[in-house]
Amino acid sequence: QKYDNDGTPTVKRTLQGFSTAATSGKFDLEPAFWFHIWGVSDGEYTNYDDYLTYADTYVSNLLRNSNTGTLAAEAAVALNVWMYVAHELYDALDDCRRTEQ
Repeated sequence: QKYDNDGTPTVKRTLQGFSTAATSGKFDLEPAFWFHIWGVSDGEYTNYDDYLTYADTYVSNLLRNSNTGTLAAEAAVALNVWMYVAHELYDALDDCRRTEQ
C-alpha cells in the first residue's frame, strides 16, 4: 500500500483489482499466472484474453447468486488473493535478480 505524508492511502487495492489487473499486462512474465490461464481455458491458448479476468468473473457471478453461501468469499481468497500473492513473489524474485546484477 502507498501512503501520503499524512498516512492516507494514495492507491486503493481491491480484491477485484487483483484479478482485473491482468488485462494491463501486470502478470505477463509470471509463469504461475499463465499456468492458471492455461488450466481454466482447457489449453485454449488462442483465445486467452477471454480468461484473463477469470477470478473476477467467477466471484462476481457467485455474488449475484444468493444460494452460494460463503463460496464467493472463499473463491475471492483462493483465486484473487492467491494470484496477487504469486505476483508479489515473482516481483520480489525479479527485484533480487536485478540487485545481483
